[in-house]
Amino acid sequence: MFNRLFTFGKNQLRKVRSFLRKSAIYRAIYRLAYNKTPLFDHILIQTNNRCTKKCSFCWYGMKGVDIPDDEMPQWLFYKIIDDLAGINYSGRVSLFEMNEPLTDPRIFEWVRYVNKKIPKSWQMLVTNGDLLTEDKAIKFFESGVDYLNISSYSDNDYPDANK
Repeated sequence: MFNRLFTFGKNQLRKVRSFLRKSAIYRAIYRLAYNKTPLFDHILIQTNNRCTKKCSFCWYGMKGVDIPDDEMPQWLFYKIIDDLAGINYSGRVSLFEMNEPLTDPRIFEWVRYVNKKIPKSWQMLVTNGDLLTEDKAIKFFESGVDYLNISSYSDNDYPDANK
């Protein structure tokens, strides 16, 4: 039986090769091997796990879930950015994921570091706007943010899915 699994006729082998050529994994490996596409074109780095809202569609708003306050160690942030610089990264860098970036007091320093170390990249931030002022918005752009998105939600925008 084991031998049967690995015995292919010419038609079967053609079908397997055809399948592999059509598969997304094969195409991705081929592109990487021949340097036709980058490994990835955007990265999100969550520097802390704080937020100012409790939106029902987010894990911060989930009832009965206590998320301890934590932040990324500085050495780890610098290592990630230095590694991206080492591969000459040129995609999007976003210093947020499921958090409010303005709750991290290091955010402006880190935006500048990204801008300095990987100048071919572009930076995008999304904030809920609670802590954003005109001065902070200007400081973001002066520090190197290329795109700032303000996603502001009220309690009435989404039904509470956790009730």
